[in-house]
Amino acid sequence: DNDDNDESENDDDTEEEDGVSAALTGALDRFAQFFISPLFNPNMVQRELKAIDSEYKNALSSDMWRTYMLLKSSSNPKHPFSKFGCGNYDTLTNFVNVGNSGKEEDGGARNDLIQFWQEKYTGSNMKLCVYGKASLDELQKVVEQTFGDVRPGLPKSTSPTPSSSSSSNKQLFTTESTKYNNAVAFPPSSLSKIQEVIPVAEQRTIKILFATPPLDDEDIVDSRPYRVLSHLLGHESVGRLLFF
Repeated sequence: DNDDNDESENDDDTEEEDGVSAALTGALDRFAQFFISPLFNPNMVQRELKAIDSEYKNALSSDMWRTYMLLKSSSNPKHPFSKFGCGNYDTLTNFVNVGNSGKEEDGGARNDLIQFWQEKYTGSNMKLCVYGKASLDELQKVVEQTFGDVRPGLPKSTSPTPSSSSSSNKQLFTTESTKYNNAVAFPPSSLSKIQEVIPVAEQRTIKILFATPPLDDEDIVDSRPYRVLSHLLGHESVGRLLFF
């Protein structure tokens, strides 16, 4: 009898090792539902709004964030870098006044989340990597079963490439020109500035910032010239900035 039980247990183990485990299948199914049918529970939306607002208020006394916001306010207002990036309860609820009822309102934040999910959480914007002991065919089958209901989305449109013949219209950095409508974050009028800040904490710091094109720009993504600049500025040999 003991031999029969041992043989049965070994058969079960072998069957699980040869296929996709129930644990992985269940995990993929639960993960897929986040993209297929999220709840957007109003109470959880309200909870997250308060969490973001708490982080914002904590950052008000942070010198790092204060100087960062100063930098953003000094940039080109037509460039997305100048926008208020972290948000707080007022901005995320569109400055809804709670009024005398005391009832918490999200100011349409939940509807905004749903709209963002509908527009962005599609298969064409995603990549999924699954790692397991099963064969590739078995893993693919489980992924198709669990993630098959994710909306495919629209195919990504390709941006027109500037014509090389019209040299007068050719931009130096393609990504920055096409994505932001030629609005650079720091135009010449924003450069060569000295800003003095009174910190919250007792400290003495000097920062020297250089305006660069987007690091993912197709014209520099392979050559990565910023790595060369970083090496030159960060070199600690005699006579260099960091030597002193």
